[in-house]
Amino acid sequence: MRRTRRGTVGAAAVAIVALSGGCVTNAGSFTATMRPGSFLEALDGGGAPIPQSHIELGTAACGNGVDDDLDGATDATDGQCDATGDNNERLDGVQAFVAPTLPFQVASDGHFTVQPTGLVAQPVERCVPAAGGAVWCLAITVKGAGGERQGSINGTRVRLPLPVTLKFDAVTGFPGLDPLCESDYINGPYAGDGYDEATGNVTEQSAHETWLALTNCGPYNNTLNTLLGLPTESQSTLQWTLRNANGESIHQG
Repeated sequence: MRRTRRGTVGAAAVAIVALSGGCVTNAGSFTATMRPGSFLEALDGGGAPIPQSHIELGTAACGNGVDDDLDGATDATDGQCDATGDNNERLDGVQAFVAPTLPFQVASDGHFTVQPTGLVAQPVERCVPAAGGAVWCLAITVKGAGGERQGSINGTRVRLPLPVTLKFDAVTGFPGLDPLCESDYINGPYAGDGYDEATGNVTEQSAHETWLALTNCGPYNNTLNTLLGLPTESQSTLQWTLRNANGESIHQG
């Protein structure tokens, strides 16, 4: 039976600590759009990043500086990269990159209401060497998890929480991978200083959040846990642009 902690996420969302907010003059519906420099990665026992666990979230595959399909070529030098906005090094033609987005509500007192499951993000491909010189590839989708969360803005301080899970699907190879292969949730109490009202840009960080071992990936639990270094802790940086449908950033009076 698949083990899940989504119920825990929902329970945690009920016990919300009150967050102080500022005065917003254009309250309403906003969307956070992820920018380059956003990532999630696992940490080893000494707190150092585990390179093979690093997942770029705000950058197209053909501009991330990684040989994603293990063919020995990277980004512009890869024959399958037809543009810097191409999101797949393995396939011919442009697979257009679309930045992840997260809708949220902003109240006039500066408080946010966030539904993590509203996150929309394209899968990220990760390829690994297999027996006989083969290359097997996974599609890894970062998904928002759990119930409603609360955040805030107060001056340059922003709290936009985003707990997530990672869904793993076979692209090439990985025969018998369980279609329910997905991580338990990784808590995301993100916060950041330096909100720029002129651009709507802010950088949030979250560190040392528990990342449990995968248990529902069929015969590949050990393979994927070894690849990602699980169980361990994670760290993440999210670069957001916060704007409403009129293109306005959040204005504070």
